[in-house]
Amino acid sequence: MPKIRMRITRADMLRKRILDPVWHVLEIVKIFQEPAKKDPDSTNTVVDFKVVRDEDGDTRNADVPLRRYFSEKAQGYAESFMIALGAKVDDDTGAELDFDSEAVVGKQLLGLVKNRPLDGGGLTNDVEEFQPVDEPSA
Repeated sequence: MPKIRMRITRADMLRKRILDPVWHVLEIVKIFQEPAKKDPDSTNTVVDFKVVRDEDGDTRNADVPLRRYFSEKAQGYAESFMIALGAKVDDDTGAELDFDSEAVVGKQLLGLVKNRPLDGGGLTNDVEEFQPVDEPSA
C-alpha cells in the first residue's frame, strides 16, 4: 500500500486561528500585484501581513498570517492602507502612492480585524481598516 505523508506547518496552523475583532499591530511581510482571478484584465494588489500584537499589547497571536486584496476596480477600499503608508488624500483630487514593494516589507501599521462568516460555515479574519501604528485606534 502506498504511503501517504501529510505535513502542516506552523503557519498553516496559525492561519486558521480566529482573531479577536479589534485593532492589531501588523507587519507587512510581502506585497505584490497579480491578475485578478475572476477578471484577468484587472490587477489586484496583494498584501501579506503577520500579527505582531493586539491593541492591548497581547502577543499570543503573534505571527498569525493575514492577507488583504485590493482590486484596481475598487481602489477606494485601499484608502486607509495608503494613508497608513504615508499617502496624502485630497477630497477633490484623491490620492496616489508610489513605493518600492521591498521597501515597505517590515513596516508596521494598525489593522482592524473583523470576523467574516464563510459560506460553508466557520469564520475567517478580514483586515478592514488601517492606521499608522503611532495613531490611537478608534
